Amino acid sequence: MRRHHPVILACAALGLFGAAAALAGAHQTTLPAPPSAPSSATPTVTDAGPPCGDRDELMDRLYRIYAESPTGAGLVDSGSLVEIVATPGGRTWTLVLTRADGTSCVIAAGEYWVRRPSPDLNADS
Repeated sequence: MRRHHPVILACAALGLFGAAAALAGAHQTTLPAPPSAPSSATPTVTDAGPPCGDRDELMDRLYRIYAESPTGAGLVDSGSLVEIVATPGGRTWTLVLTRADGTSCVIAAGEYWVRRPSPDLNADS
């Protein structure tokens, strides 16, 4: 059985079936509907976009399900916030973009995050 990255499984758990399929590398495939959903509600990969939602809910799920927590953040010129959330040992990581309106989206996910020491921004160059 093929194992999927935790973020793919999180997308499915959040009801983002099209996004989960896109992240899994599926192309034009229909995913099975969740047990409570009617078969006509089964989305396809063409419905997919980045998995987005409320920031607090997304971060809470990443922490509860995968033990990922924020490790770094930065501001984008557009006013958005970019955050890396990762497991303590860096086994998995997720890149989250939070727009000015408060909507957060998973932009990328992977494995083996390496934490680097922060540069001294006050040092003379």
